[in-house]
Amino acid sequence: MSVPSSRIFMPMVLDVIGDIHGHTHHLEDLLRLLGYEKRHGAYRSPETGRLAVFVGDFIDRGPDIRGTLEIVRRMVDAGAAYAVIGNHEYNALCFHTRRETANGPRWLRSRSDTHLFQHLDTLYQFRNDRALFREYLDWFRTLPFFIEISGVRVVHAAWDDDAVRVVSGIGAMSDEFLEHSVTPGSRQFRAVETLLKGVELHLPEGVTFLDKDGHSRSATRVAWWPPPTPTTYHEVSFPPGTVASSADIPVPDSALARIPGYSGDVPVFMGHYWLHAERPTVQSHVVCVTDYSVAAGGFLAAYTWRGESRLTDSHWTWTPSGG
Repeated sequence: MSVPSSRIFMPMVLDVIGDIHGHTHHLEDLLRLLGYEKRHGAYRSPETGRLAVFVGDFIDRGPDIRGTLEIVRRMVDAGAAYAVIGNHEYNALCFHTRRETANGPRWLRSRSDTHLFQHLDTLYQFRNDRALFREYLDWFRTLPFFIEISGVRVVHAAWDDDAVRVVSGIGAMSDEFLEHSVTPGSRQFRAVETLLKGVELHLPEGVTFLDKDGHSRSATRVAWWPPPTPTTYHEVSFPPGTVASSADIPVPDSALARIPGYSGDVPVFMGHYWLHAERPTVQSHVVCVTDYSVAAGGFLAAYTWRGESRLTDSHWTWTPSGG
């Protein structure tokens, strides 16, 4: 049931599941906690009109990437789930796609040490079945950048109306689209960066922080949904605490203008942000991040949406941390 970036309207209950990153046992545990049963080769809910929705990032980092992909794809193909593409699936497409240049063919995503490290677990786990991995790469091309389902929106990292318009109706991603999407300054590049990687602001000169992989960063992801109002880099960084309080430096208006804000009344679900907490919470009554760092000893979480216009913390289900 992969669909182009599109809008689908029908009454249903949706279990929106966060980034899995190859942690298949967490995925199976969560599906069982939600009441899904394996029938005819795919997990399905016995509740009529109840479907899972995956926010992307199925691959990299985890111990059983093949198992995760098999479960998710079988559910999508069986009509038991929807899925959007995450930045890791998109990065994999670019990593394995070449373009012709004046100096010969080059990969759309460079094979730097950092990029190899991020993708290493996937490469290793498919080392003896490259044909199967090529099938999954072809499937990644069909995954939409966003979906709107019965009054909710699902995207991997950030919702922005302009970015959504750019990718609407593209169908399966062609090599041409991928090449445009890695070309800085193109509208495809700006759209993909926003939808799959979120909104980032460059930090003041001399201010850096270490990311989850220990790399020094001079730009920070920000909470893109509040209206852009005068604030400091420490306050606007997301997840909270990403940038130390020592960076209590006002964000200039020119940078604030890059934050789209979200004034809609349609709930938005996403993953991507590697939150850490004892239990999941919504970010506002219409914004919900479902990624709770299962690949870093956290847990896999799902928000069950039953048609409510105001999201509530009573609708979460999650697996035990660790393992």
